[in-house]
Amino acid sequence: MHLATYSAAENAGTVRGIVSREAETVGDLVVTLISNDTELGTVPATVTIPDGVGAVPFTLRVVDDAVVEDDQNVIITARATGCIAGSDSLLVKNDDFPPMPITDNGDAGFSQTARFRAKP
Repeated sequence: MHLATYSAAENAGTVRGIVSREAETVGDLVVTLISNDTELGTVPATVTIPDGVGAVPFTLRVVDDAVVEDDQNVIITARATGCIAGSDSLLVKNDDFPPMPITDNGDAGFSQTARFRAKP
């Protein structure tokens, strides 16, 4: 099991992963994928490596929340009957920032009214 990168921003959307099997490629192999923290990243419950094929891709969906937090690791584990489990981790980099306080410092130019508009 391998992820295409070691880190991604919360707003990255997705990261590609690959599950593979050693030597023996006879018969379909159903692989269970598990995320240790679905608030950071989710994966399909299973992927199937078809008969005669050594590896297949899967997609890890990076969860973009609105929570200010430290960067965190999500660990993805792949398990299949008769095979050794494998795992890889992704550092999910937070893209949220705390609100910025606006303080009146006594300057004559201070205004208590502000208008904000999103860029198109």
